[in-house]
Amino acid sequence: MTRLVARTMWWNHCVLVVLLVGFVLFRGISPTPDADIGRGLGLMSLEILGMPWTSSSMARFADQLPGLDDRAWVAASSGGAVLNVVLHAALLTVWDRCRGRKPTS
Repeated sequence: MTRLVARTMWWNHCVLVVLLVGFVLFRGISPTPDADIGRGLGLMSLEILGMPWTSSSMARFADQLPGLDDRAWVAASSGGAVLNVVLHAALLTVWDRCRGRKPTS
């Protein structure tokens, strides 16, 4: 994998996570009385982008962890995705240093 491809993948990953987190937070500002399908799809997408860190929060759908607040589910879903973006950036920095290049943003 070339350096340009790796950096492009990181930027795409970062933008997607930021947009999804913003979408989920925006949908949570004015909750609806019935099921909010769009917010649910956003949360599921964040959980997939946050694997393997969010695998325990996916147990929510099996009703194994009842009683958590809605904000806790948003934090659990988005936290893993944000962590993966940070780890991806750290891995790229280490990769650049091992190849003797100056890390770029």
